[in-house]
Amino acid sequence: MRGEVRVARFERDGFLRQAEASVGRGVSTVSVKSKEILEVSKLKSQIADIQNRKKQGLEKLGNMVYTMHLRNAFDEVRLRTKSADIVALDEQIKQKENELGEIHAKAQEALGKPKPIAICGCGAEIYERTKFCGKCGKKVEPLR
Repeated sequence: MRGEVRVARFERDGFLRQAEASVGRGVSTVSVKSKEILEVSKLKSQIADIQNRKKQGLEKLGNMVYTMHLRNAFDEVRLRTKSADIVALDEQIKQKENELGEIHAKAQEALGKPKPIAICGCGAEIYERTKFCGKCGKKVEPLR
């Protein structure tokens, strides 16, 4: 009888350790995901602000060109300056979008997810030891 009690206690302790580990992983996952969501939301808001400034800049540029056309007096320096401002905003948007990708990659790494090693022709990510694309089913050639 005592042996059965020990076995039951051992099984219960093992179950509790597994449950504790599972809860710990769940809390860790929620923490990583919530941090990712917060950072992504912040960056998306910044991107939206920059896109709005770009839209306003394009409207001003269009109005400048139209006004210059009506007056038949083009000021190339002003147009180039305004265009350069818009190009700078495009670069800021690209930088923020790259930051979004980095945040996602860090979150995936923190969660223990594999890193993509290539991109399939269909656009899906290919991971290590993958034999077929998960999206289109195309056979993946080994990397050398």
